[in-house]
Amino acid sequence: MIKKNIKFNVETILYLLLFLFPLFAIGVRHWSSVTFSLLIILGLVYYFSNYKKNPVELHKYEKIYLWFLVAYFVVFILSMMLNYPASFGDTEFGNEVRFILVIPLYFLLTKTKHGLRWLAYGAAVSIVISFGFCIYDLYIIERPLFHGEYSQLFTGPVILIYLTLVMSYFVPRLTKHDKIKWGLLAVLVIIATFSIVSTQVRSAYVGYLLVSLFFVVLFTKGWLRVVILSVLVITLIIISIYSESVNSRMSKAINEVVEYIETSRLDPANKAAASSAGARLEMWRASTLFIKDYPLLGVGNGNYQSIMMGYADQGLVHVYISKHGHPHNVFVNGLMTKGLLGLLCTCLVFFFPLAIYIKTFRFNEFIAKVGILYVTVMFLISMSEAAPFNKSNFVATYLILSLVIFQSHMQAIKKNLAT
Repeated sequence: MIKKNIKFNVETILYLLLFLFPLFAIGVRHWSSVTFSLLIILGLVYYFSNYKKNPVELHKYEKIYLWFLVAYFVVFILSMMLNYPASFGDTEFGNEVRFILVIPLYFLLTKTKHGLRWLAYGAAVSIVISFGFCIYDLYIIERPLFHGEYSQLFTGPVILIYLTLVMSYFVPRLTKHDKIKWGLLAVLVIIATFSIVSTQVRSAYVGYLLVSLFFVVLFTKGWLRVVILSVLVITLIIISIYSESVNSRMSKAINEVVEYIETSRLDPANKAAASSAGARLEMWRASTLFIKDYPLLGVGNGNYQSIMMGYADQGLVHVYISKHGHPHNVFVNGLMTKGLLGLLCTCLVFFFPLAIYIKTFRFNEFIAKVGILYVTVMFLISMSEAAPFNKSNFVATYLILSLVIFQSHMQAIKKNLAT
């Protein structure tokens, strides 16, 4: 009886924390990191007090995934030892160590059944709360855009991530008789769309467009797919035309890319590589220099800017990008800071779950679709931002959703194989 009560209490606390995790991520500073830390502590306590006595047999895919997390951290340690920066704080150790601290939490998740459900509930409530913060920013303190507690570059993508989770989790569970629930879901889509557009973040808007198309393809068939795709495309075109902020920023991005390609990029007086899109392209181009000079383990966290300044002094890159502390791309950042080994481990951590969702799709289409959409939206965000792997709140968001979705899918696979 005592053991059952302990198990019940641990599960209850876990579900509560998963529900709370996304709630105030946009508007309360350090909320995601605090709830993430509590989840990690819960996982560690449970692992050392209970799991080691009553372990769950992991599927080979689970073992491989967890070893990839370990490998990612080991490469970081090797890179840090080889290229120690000016101070320990510059190593971003607190972010990197999270990739192995989540492993005991994964073991705890194997003992539960409803983690994904409570995380989806929390994401749904988070969209409503975020809309409140959006109204506050735009109409109470009259900001020109929806900024949130940190930055619109965090706010827009995170709302998109939560909307993706909510839609992919709830839509397949609803029937044509659930009219009230369909109505509530429609309201969530509307207010989330308004919030995302209000951040004026291009990556969030493009991600919204592409994920919406993926969603329709995965969850609809026949004439319904054609109708929804038509309505979706028309709606997005209307938003693009009549939303001055979206229209101007998308046009600006296109012009910046064209200008970067057509002009002399290294001329300091030339603004092509100093634009938002141009700077990202210039950073990506500079990755070839890092491969040549620091091939295996990169330059280490905290050293990117000083190395880039040296390249700028030699006239190898545009001087503007030496002002940035990191490249705005998860994979380029992994390559530059941790070398080819770092890029490999980053790709394995990032894409291995996607490969499993696709390979084992027939065992559980429902959660596989959730996972495919989640990796897709994270990939789109990661192409223009390094935040999912180097900003504490974003790292927490990436890891918690990744582990919960992957474990839920693996649990379904093991149940399917057992029967």
